[in-house]
Amino acid sequence: GEVAADPVSRDAWKGLSVALRRTENLGMAARAVTTLLRLDPSPINHRDASLLFSLGGNNQAATLHLEAAVRGGVLSWTSAAMLGTAYARNVGNKGGPGGAAAWCRLSVRTLRMSVRLAPGNHRGYPSAALTTALLAASHFPPNVGPFPPDLASLREAQSAYLQAAAHTPLFLPPHRDPTVRNNASDGGAP
Repeated sequence: GEVAADPVSRDAWKGLSVALRRTENLGMAARAVTTLLRLDPSPINHRDASLLFSLGGNNQAATLHLEAAVRGGVLSWTSAAMLGTAYARNVGNKGGPGGAAAWCRLSVRTLRMSVRLAPGNHRGYPSAALTTALLAASHFPPNVGPFPPDLASLREAQSAYLQAAAHTPLFLPPHRDPTVRNNASDGGAP
């Protein structure tokens, strides 16, 4: 109703995109948020668009909008964690400058920033995401040991894992560290 009454109302388009997202009509919500961004390309609206596109599975659009939000000044530990996680999802995309290794480096650097920005009691999620990104980094040649020496170390992955386990009760317990081969809890299986 409000959009039909005033098609240039930013508030009406924002409300419509939120209502459509809540009803899980993500295609229509994406169209509404696209119109909202034409009317008001604010950093907050870009952050909200990023969340919507991420929910809809459009990781490329989600990443672009989140980068626009951060460039516009919406930088918090949560936006850094979202951006680092979005970069990590792009690791499977071999295209672009530097390919998968470049996405992995962006992910690790952004998630490190997220861990630094997060208050102590909120470091679980960014630490878990950093652990995952660091473990993914271990798969890119040429490697000296398990990690590219200019990017990360096994020690940092273990530290991030333990920090995640300490701050996130639903995370795996410290004795089940995925960075360690032959966990005792597995009966010694690799």
